[in-house]
Amino acid sequence: MKVEVDDEKLIVFMDICSSTKIMEDLNANMDTDIWKFFHSNLFKIINKLNINNFFEIYKFTGDGYIFFFDIKENIGKDILMFLKELCHSFKEEFKSTVDKSINIKIEPLGLTFGISNGLIKKLDIKINDSDEFISCGLNIASRLQNSIKAANNNSDNPAYQVLFLRSTFNKYFNYKELEKDFAYKDVERNMKNISNGIEKKCIRLSLLHEMNNFVKSEKKTDKSSNNEIKK
Repeated sequence: MKVEVDDEKLIVFMDICSSTKIMEDLNANMDTDIWKFFHSNLFKIINKLNINNFFEIYKFTGDGYIFFFDIKENIGKDILMFLKELCHSFKEEFKSTVDKSINIKIEPLGLTFGISNGLIKKLDIKINDSDEFISCGLNIASRLQNSIKAANNNSDNPAYQVLFLRSTFNKYFNYKELEKDFAYKDVERNMKNISNGIEKKCIRLSLLHEMNNFVKSEKKTDKSSNNEIKK
């Protein structure tokens, strides 16, 4: 898949929970090569899951990735099934590669995702021979990923969860198709410097767990003035 000028894409921003804590512990034990090896294996897993090149890896962010997806029929479900499989693979790879070298309890541990849609504009610059892009959707996906956890709730575990704007979810994701595979609920987030900081209606979805505090009903709302999103 090649990103053309001014393409509309679905954008997924992925991050590894507690990555700094993990690296600090590995550094203290002089085991930094393990984290490097883990990331190499994770990259191979991502490419293996990229069946028919249905997404492009835009950028490695240091502890995660930004993906661009072409907008086509059933893309919403395809994305979530890919992310679900990636979460399972992450858990297995972390357990086999990193877990034995960690001396402290890592919590939360897992992947988090923000998903948005937007027009991708290609810049007239390259960094290390790679194209660079700007998009409001890129900024929103990043903020969404960072806003999964409810504000002022230290017990809230964001691992293996996705946050969308409700407008994106309604447009590209089918409720009836998803409810048998995923738990999700309505939440509200306030994203600084986006839409004048007004609260936005969002969907918070769990990729792996049917947690007790996850309610599929749209009537449940978790209000939060986290770092960030209401429509």
